[in-house]
Amino acid sequence: MRSISSKLASLCLLLVIPCLLQATTYYSKSSGNANTLSNWGINSNGTGTAPGSFSVSGDVFILRSGVTMNLNGHWTISSGVTLQIDGNLSVTSNNDDITISGTVIFTNPGNTQVSLTGGGNGNDFTVSANATIRTYNQNGLRGTNASLPATASGSINLNANANYEFEGTSGQMTTGLPATVKDLIINNSTSVNLSANTTITSQLLLQNGILDIASGVTLIVPSPAAIIGSGYGSVKHINTKVSGASKSYIRVNNISGTVTIPTGGGSNYLPVTITSASLTTVQFNVFPGLTRNGMPNGVAFSTNDKVAAVDAVYTLQRISGSGSFDLTLGWPASLEGSQFSALTNLEIGIASNTGSSWGIPIGSGNQAANTASVTGIATMGVFAVGKIGIPLYVKFGSITASLRNNTVALKWETLTEIDLKKFVIERSADGAVFSIISEQTALAANYTGYSYEYNDVNPLTAVSFYRIRAVDRDGKISYSAIVRISNSSGAGLKLNLYPNPVSNKEISIQANELKQGIYQVYVVDFSGKQLFTEQFEVNSSRYTRHILLPSSISKGSYILLLKGNSENMSRIFSVQ
Repeated sequence: MRSISSKLASLCLLLVIPCLLQATTYYSKSSGNANTLSNWGINSNGTGTAPGSFSVSGDVFILRSGVTMNLNGHWTISSGVTLQIDGNLSVTSNNDDITISGTVIFTNPGNTQVSLTGGGNGNDFTVSANATIRTYNQNGLRGTNASLPATASGSINLNANANYEFEGTSGQMTTGLPATVKDLIINNSTSVNLSANTTITSQLLLQNGILDIASGVTLIVPSPAAIIGSGYGSVKHINTKVSGASKSYIRVNNISGTVTIPTGGGSNYLPVTITSASLTTVQFNVFPGLTRNGMPNGVAFSTNDKVAAVDAVYTLQRISGSGSFDLTLGWPASLEGSQFSALTNLEIGIASNTGSSWGIPIGSGNQAANTASVTGIATMGVFAVGKIGIPLYVKFGSITASLRNNTVALKWETLTEIDLKKFVIERSADGAVFSIISEQTALAANYTGYSYEYNDVNPLTAVSFYRIRAVDRDGKISYSAIVRISNSSGAGLKLNLYPNPVSNKEISIQANELKQGIYQVYVVDFSGKQLFTEQFEVNSSRYTRHILLPSSISKGSYILLLKGNSENMSRIFSVQ
């Protein structure tokens, strides 16, 4: 029996070897019709033995650089066959179609390599199911100077069940990529920019470089196992880009157990590891740059604000599923605050953002691995890493100023106040340059906020501006809103803005003699374009409100409008 088996194995091997040896590379001649077999040969100039067909699996056909070829009928590249276009394919005759069932490779990094201008019913270019397009073109698959033309006499059909590979050493766009693909392969040593919403039905292969997901775009993969790759880091990850308030996302379906999503932001690798006992779908966004509301266009943390924190924001949005989950966040050392490296593992935790303030970090960290973890989180949202037990910054509540008998009574409250050392009361004549007039020791020793008062018995003779500076035991500083008050009866305007000019995109409004009700505030430029709007309710005749202007507002002059209850007031202000 062993002898018979051995002979059969040898026979099978002898039958296979000739098939393997038939795989051949053919080169085009200098001109002619690409679908004519005699225009191809095994020599580098197109001479020599010609192929017997365009259907032998393993065969490679190279349309040489500098060569333009035509068609004189339909042309099919069969499954298992590769067509590499270094030159150009110009289809000008009537009704000649190209069908790719194997692999087509476009090697020109900046020019269209297929022209379809024939008459009759036109020329179709079809990439079939399970076929592969590989392009080195920086402009994408279809469009101006992309691999395929933006328009064609027939149609360009890129199958949703085909595979699409982007390869090269310079940044690439995915323009023209179908909304649904089978495999998406990233093999570019720089980056590939995903420019439109895309759903992958099989695999995302991260072989090399960074996959940039453009702001506002979502990439969907069928499961965590569909993300294939290794060696992730600063030059190889999924970059979930942001612009203004807009984020991009990598959405991962069917998460169960422990999975790590190789996310990042530019040169910063910011992986997210999630453990879920129940099946769930989550989309992820990460970006460097801590902000007070966790949004990319929010007010940025100052250097002092983030001395004991990681300068990054992580967003997890649950699309389907339920139940608690465990979370681990990673970061590069370059994003750590100046005092972060001195923290022990038990002093590092994860904080969540409510949309208006950060909570207290909880959990534990690993300084050696640059990770922080927390278990049993009930709700997904916005997260950051900082020192356990200390809010990422002090959250102020209201601040008011009132005048009686030539004394200004200041009142303010805090909502979060852990490890806070003192308050510094500051006064200004113009709302821009402040000086210290007093200090108070902070009362809180835990998370609970408190109310405070201070009487300025020697206010300025005209208008005074006040703000409160909070200083914690690590030296971090946070500021309250600015309030304005006039020390002369009848003086002052019905609508006041300060500081003016505005710095740091923060401005305070003080409105006097208002009726109770609903009001709208608008910011417009001098062309009338609306840049900001907000609605608020007034319950007293004097109202003070602090506004964060959009980060997109540039230097220049603007108009603030206040409308409601028959009121229509405006003031001009400038942004430094």
